[in-house]
Amino acid sequence: MVAAVYTKDLLHQIAPNRVEAEKRIGDLLSDYRDIAREHCDVAKEHRDIVMEDIQTQEEERRRQEEENCHQLFRLTHHDRDVTYEWYKDRVEKRVENTCLWFLQHEHFQTWVRQDSGPLLVSADPGCGKSVLAKYLVDEVLPQSESTIWYFFFKDQDQNTVRQALCALLHQLFTQKPCLIKYAVKEYRKDGPGLTNSTKSLWQILQDATRDPQAESVIIVLDALDECKESELPDLIRYVESQFRSDQCGKLKYLLTCRPYEAIMSKFYNLKGVFPEIHIPGEEESEAISHEIDHVI
Repeated sequence: MVAAVYTKDLLHQIAPNRVEAEKRIGDLLSDYRDIAREHCDVAKEHRDIVMEDIQTQEEERRRQEEENCHQLFRLTHHDRDVTYEWYKDRVEKRVENTCLWFLQHEHFQTWVRQDSGPLLVSADPGCGKSVLAKYLVDEVLPQSESTIWYFFFKDQDQNTVRQALCALLHQLFTQKPCLIKYAVKEYRKDGPGLTNSTKSLWQILQDATRDPQAESVIIVLDALDECKESELPDLIRYVESQFRSDQCGKLKYLLTCRPYEAIMSKFYNLKGVFPEIHIPGEEESEAISHEIDHVI
């Protein structure tokens, strides 16, 4: 009887302590969970900061790589100005009321309206082909919705296909930076030597102009007859091949040269597709002579 009463009293003493202990343990566990959650949040914050830093470094590395690749195509010389802009700007500006014979020509009007295709302009020496090309590049063609790239060949100086392609690509990536990806892919393989690989340069230009983001493009190549003789056939062959593909996009070429049969004959195969490909300035002697007299 006495033992039972003692046990009962002991249970009454233990029970409140157990409840309090369980409460304290619960409180401690809750505190630990809060601390663990805080540590987890801090860890996530640190992880996000590290990932952001890595992403920033990667974007900076990519941006620098693209910039290096872009500037690679701007060929310069340490002791003189040989940029493609300089060769264009050294050509005299047209005199007012000249070049009108060309702008009014039916073939030019047709070419302007079409989405793609080449236009070959031939004329005898001294008839102002380069003056016309500069006028078109600076004043006429920019009025269209197309982007304009150009290259003015100069005998024994700026006369290689490699120089022409580098100039065109530099203008392309200046106006359409998003397309630099096509050059970077080749740049990672060839490095600075990329500008010496004509095949790779052609491939970059072709891939970029086919990209929908390139939209409408007009390429002006002046004085094909001053291109290095050994390289000219490949240049004409490539231009022709672009228009034999179903994926040429909205690409147009305007080419000027002297009326040499060796050059003109290379474009005859395209006449079936583009019957108005040629504007023979040598047959417009009366109109051109009138403009020359006006200049004099």
